Amino acid sequence: MAANGQSSLFATLFRLEELENLKLLNDDVAFKLHDLPPENLFPIKLTRFTLLNTSLDWRKMSTLGKLENLEVLKLKDNAHQGELRVTEDGGFRNLKIRLYGS
Repeated sequence: MAANGQSSLFATLFRLEELENLKLLNDDVAFKLHDLPPENLFPIKLTRFTLLNTSLDWRKMSTLGKLENLEVLKLKDNAHQGELRVTEDGGFRNLKIRLYGS
């Protein structure tokens, strides 16, 4: 863990060039994901992304909307905080499936 509570996973995530499916699952109720890395640090082939118990502020979701190949987004059990709303224009261009809840 970094000093601000963020995982050092993000520092090398972009090196997983062939990664297509990423799940961020949190089992520490005291931990909250404060931010996501910029879109250029996600693997280019990422098509599926799941967040579970991360309590990410919904305003930070615009980063995911910029992922060009993202087709499936699953937000499960406290994946985010705040009201679900549309992100900035042009986001989630290739999203085919969006799942909320369990």
